[in-house]
Amino acid sequence: MDISCFRRTNRHLAALFLAFNIIQSAGIPSLSISFYPIILRNLGYTKTTIGVLYSVYGLPQIVSNLSTSRIVKHLGLQCSLWWFGFTFSLSILLFTSTKLILPDIPWIYIAQGFFCLLLQSLALSAVQTFSLGVLPSLYPTAMNEAASLGIMCVGIGVTAYSTLGGVLFSIGGFHLPFLLVGLVQLIITIGLLIVMPDVQLSLPEFPAIKYDCFRLASHTWVICGGIMQLISTTVNSFSDAMIGIHLAYVYHLSAVSIGAIQAVAPAMSVLAVPLVDSLAGAAPPIHPCLLIFMGCLASLVGLNFLGPSRPMHFPNCLSVVIVGQMLVGIGTGTTGSMAVENNWRVATQQLGWPYDIETSTAAASHYSSIAAIGLTVGPILGGMLDAEDGFPDACYKCSAALSGLFFIIILLLLLKYCNFCNKSRNRNYK
Repeated sequence: MDISCFRRTNRHLAALFLAFNIIQSAGIPSLSISFYPIILRNLGYTKTTIGVLYSVYGLPQIVSNLSTSRIVKHLGLQCSLWWFGFTFSLSILLFTSTKLILPDIPWIYIAQGFFCLLLQSLALSAVQTFSLGVLPSLYPTAMNEAASLGIMCVGIGVTAYSTLGGVLFSIGGFHLPFLLVGLVQLIITIGLLIVMPDVQLSLPEFPAIKYDCFRLASHTWVICGGIMQLISTTVNSFSDAMIGIHLAYVYHLSAVSIGAIQAVAPAMSVLAVPLVDSLAGAAPPIHPCLLIFMGCLASLVGLNFLGPSRPMHFPNCLSVVIVGQMLVGIGTGTTGSMAVENNWRVATQQLGWPYDIETSTAAASHYSSIAAIGLTVGPILGGMLDAEDGFPDACYKCSAALSGLFFIIILLLLLKYCNFCNKSRNRNYK
């Protein structure tokens, strides 16, 4: 069979591989959170150092996310897929070397971790943004639904790999999780290279459209939704980096149990996506930013349950922690899904961009870049506060700081709304 004909008739298979790509790229940061921070803590590294190490996942993704759409445009789909996929596979497999090269020298060990996480961050963000952008283009008549499916895959990846990492670590030690997942990513990349159809990168009837993420990011609704998404992502990454150590030392749980508890949040995130999508498309529809606000509030409340925060006088038991994980997961899923939906609506309905791959990639790039900032801020904030005050007080102080930002945004939106009403009233009088 002609390979071009095979590709044209197998878009569902290509979509399946892209979904696995998203699951892999979202799951890799969660693969080690049930055991790697505890290993570092047992080796004598401070909680601040561990937080800074995990913040490496976030910062490089900002540059990678914003440049992915341009790389795809200049290199083409197949070349970009080859470059992103194989680099990602290599970055995962390299992590197996962190306990092989001079493991007895502390600074060498932590430097290896920084380098591997840095390369992994650049590669996984490119793979995730590429896949989230290309997946909707395979279904031009159902692009919103395909984008929501991509966000669900993000939650599935984090959920599955949180538990999978602990199980594989218990079976085969430190190297097995990264070796197995790296080989799976290699298979996914080869499969995509075989079945990926040719996708129109831009529509000829819109030659003057400039796909500029900064133009999209300057819109009021995108700014508000982005800040709420930033708060929710910061809460989630704060929890991911620090709660494993807390569960291990306070409740004396195994890596498998820690992974299972950490999987509660992404599992609830997956369940929240179809619910909020149905609310956004209901009659009358609910504005995505309103749902983003509700999700952000759920994350902030859930953070107080995780410690649990001492000023809240919650009982110190695992059931309270699990409730907190559930609220954080609902908040993360709601803000993530609705942030992409909000960006998509603004781009197509208010900026006049067409329904094509570059628009969907721009919306996904903005979502991923905001998430990357949260992935940077959360672990650093968590490490510093946890080292100084302990995990329960760290949750309370982080929640208080982020709540202040949340209510400032609400106040600014109310002032903007009042100003808009006054202008409308004056025009009606004239």
